[in-house]
Amino acid sequence: MKISLGELAKNDLIILKNQPWKILTLSHSKLGRGRGLVKVGLKNLQTKQSLSQVFRSDEEFEKIQVENKELIFLYQKDDEYYFMDQDDFKEIKANADKIDTPTLLFEGMNVKAKEWKDEIVSIELPTKIEAEIAKTEPGVKGNTKEATTKTAFLKNGTQIQVPLFIKEGEKIIVDQNGKYLGRV
Repeated sequence: MKISLGELAKNDLIILKNQPWKILTLSHSKLGRGRGLVKVGLKNLQTKQSLSQVFRSDEEFEKIQVENKELIFLYQKDDEYYFMDQDDFKEIKANADKIDTPTLLFEGMNVKAKEWKDEIVSIELPTKIEAEIAKTEPGVKGNTKEATTKTAFLKNGTQIQVPLFIKEGEKIIVDQNGKYLGRV
């Protein structure tokens, strides 16, 4: 399916140079009377190569037709992550490089996967992730001159920055990048 560059969005998948690419960033610019230009950050889904390229805004690309799947994260073994397909209960394996932020995966988490030619090409985590604080130092009252955040470790061992008032055992919400958003 041909699609113009102006219709593409972040995380869309396209064919470029006969290979599948994921769009990481899009930056539009227009200089004078000429056509607009779009700087696109891309990641090759097969070779994992990243590149930044400038295209004319009227160029067309072939958008990859993917099948969207709902998966449940089961467990991790070495650099492989195992999921269960919610439709047919089959176990699916994926490498860490297919996952947006593998350090924020928790057992039983629902994720969205994109499948192309019977292969998982991308796994996206929810926009808001509920997590429990496993370990953190107590906040010192009045210590706002030095820092307004402190280091905390989630149940899966991921290290994040949280406000001083957060205690061990509390449930918090983080975004896909591990940034603290609030309490549950």
